[in-house]
Amino acid sequence: MKFFTSTLVMLTALSLFASVSGCSDSKSESSPNGDEINLPRETKEEHDHDHDHDHDHEKKEKDGLGYELNRESENVIGPWLFYAVEEENEVPWGVLAVTARDPQNPSEEDLKAQIVQPTKAGGKIESGRSRATMTDLQLEFTKDGAFLIFAGELKEGVVFGNILTGDGRCTPARMIRPKQQLTEEPQPNLAEGVYALTEILRSGADWDQLATFVEEHPESPVAINALYSMGSQLGPREVTREKVEQLFDLSSKTLSLWGNRLQQYARLNTLVSVVNIYRYPDLFEEIRQTLLGEFPEPMWQKQTQYVLETLETELKNVEKVDQLRNSTEEARAEILTALNKAKQEDRFNFNFLRATADTLENLDEKEEALEWYLDFVAIPGFDSFYLNQFQMFAREMSPTSEKLKSLWVDVHENSDGLSAALETSYQKLLDYYETPELIIPEADGKRVLVELFTGTACPPCVASDLAFSKLYQELPSDRVVFLQYHVHSPAPDPLTGEGTSGRYHYYGAKGTPTTLVNGRIIEGVAGPASLVSSSLLRLSDEIGEQLSIDAPLEISAEVKPGKAGLATFKASVKADDLSERWRLNVVLAEEKVKFTGQNQVPIHTMVVRQVITPSQGESPKGDAISVEGTIDLKALATTLNGSLAKIEKQYRAELPKAPLDFKNLHLVVFVQDNRNQRVRQVISIPVPELSSPKVSSAAP
Repeated sequence: MKFFTSTLVMLTALSLFASVSGCSDSKSESSPNGDEINLPRETKEEHDHDHDHDHDHEKKEKDGLGYELNRESENVIGPWLFYAVEEENEVPWGVLAVTARDPQNPSEEDLKAQIVQPTKAGGKIESGRSRATMTDLQLEFTKDGAFLIFAGELKEGVVFGNILTGDGRCTPARMIRPKQQLTEEPQPNLAEGVYALTEILRSGADWDQLATFVEEHPESPVAINALYSMGSQLGPREVTREKVEQLFDLSSKTLSLWGNRLQQYARLNTLVSVVNIYRYPDLFEEIRQTLLGEFPEPMWQKQTQYVLETLETELKNVEKVDQLRNSTEEARAEILTALNKAKQEDRFNFNFLRATADTLENLDEKEEALEWYLDFVAIPGFDSFYLNQFQMFAREMSPTSEKLKSLWVDVHENSDGLSAALETSYQKLLDYYETPELIIPEADGKRVLVELFTGTACPPCVASDLAFSKLYQELPSDRVVFLQYHVHSPAPDPLTGEGTSGRYHYYGAKGTPTTLVNGRIIEGVAGPASLVSSSLLRLSDEIGEQLSIDAPLEISAEVKPGKAGLATFKASVKADDLSERWRLNVVLAEEKVKFTGQNQVPIHTMVVRQVITPSQGESPKGDAISVEGTIDLKALATTLNGSLAKIEKQYRAELPKAPLDFKNLHLVVFVQDNRNQRVRQVISIPVPELSSPKVSSAAP
């Protein structure tokens, strides 16, 4: 369940980390309780399969954990089953034990928490620092490489709490003790109340029924989903002050069980709803003061204040739109100036952009409305995300792209020039981002290769694609070289080049986007357009570091044009200390390709059309590595069209054909160490303009 507001995107990006003290070590310590939870392990693969099948059948019949809880625990010391909530399931991640150095005389100063026996569903878990008292605990740990923090408190024999992820998401989790001895490893179960809530949602999501569900299922994690569904109903037509106050009170009461993080999160979302519906500024201030008053700790105060300041900014923007809606022609220019300034400060608030554009159109300020619609549609993924929010809550809303086209035709009498205007607005978006300042050494020779594996159907690839294009425009081409490999992930991509999947597997990439600088994967370069700035920062830091490393190795390469659509090339590297691990790679890339896929990125930079050498590169021969060959654009076009036809047959669907113009081609040559995949040197040279062969291509 999600709220239909852009501010929620910001909320989920917060890091509300609390400090912990103490260290963990590898020594085992006994439980002072004498209780044990031993998880049986299946040993035969066939039994695993049969057991999973039986469990799947059982989940369809009931929800809940399936056994009675022991609620007699008076402190957190001892072993517990640790359950995390994943979507609508409670998933056992393992046994979490709180131990003391002196089991007979435990002291809060020497308590330690750790996950001592992960389950199969829990994956690879490594415990880190912890802090515990007799009634609450906090544990840092990693799961499958991801950093997480669990915080919980003992309430009625169960430790209720939540898990905070590295990107700021917060989900319920709890530690329980079953009354009976387990005879098999616990399996994921649908959370208690899932079926009852599903029936309520299917029958129309009645407000009163949802409120009753929350009150009757206080210990069910899906009560949070019911609260979110109630929040989704706070639209302009349905909202009342009583509903807002009821939702705030229910969120406070219900989610206090699962800890301050989730409680605060839900309260803030109620506040977001107040802002989103453009009403009740006095109620906004009342809830704001309540939040600040109930979270006095410095870190919570700081984070809460940050969110509230952002919401206040949005509320002020809402007021400006209302002023515009009720303005006279004489006062309109001044209000528009204020709104344009606000847009620069709040560029990714889709409600604000759309509301202003609609208001301007209704006021017959058509040229101004077009600018706002263009700025909205130019942000990749914005229109789809905006519509999804309304479709989720069964509300009708015209796509902004359709509003733009309709108004453009109304003003210009046809659609001529709309594509060019969108390209201009997209460039304005790229110009909006600031590239972190890079200190580029004056010494010649060292060049850096930035590689991006992406897909036109990949929503989180938006930030990486835009950051990639921004850096390509800003950084000197003689020092930083870019390659963008398209692959069929998460869906077929018509821009996939010949041999790009081989490079994808060479790096062991796990999905898109995957971004590398000189062969090193850079984490955190992903997300919507609002996260481009953080992606730029991560990439710039690594590029700057790589540019500072000396690289005496030099590559020579040349391309000679031949007949129509043909060219020959030679590339080589020679060194006295040439390592047998080094490989020479040759790639053909197109500087700019216009194609709008599902994630709505319209222009793609340095798109790899062909990986000419093997995916692991060409091996040395003596003290040199040499590659020579022919660039045949007609054969390449045939290969790419043939590959797309195979994908269409595989997926039984007709895919849009990408343009095969092959304009402004570059031959990129680089040397890579196959032992650690580090790029030692790279060079990019333009391919002389070749008359493109006649190929079948069509825009989507």
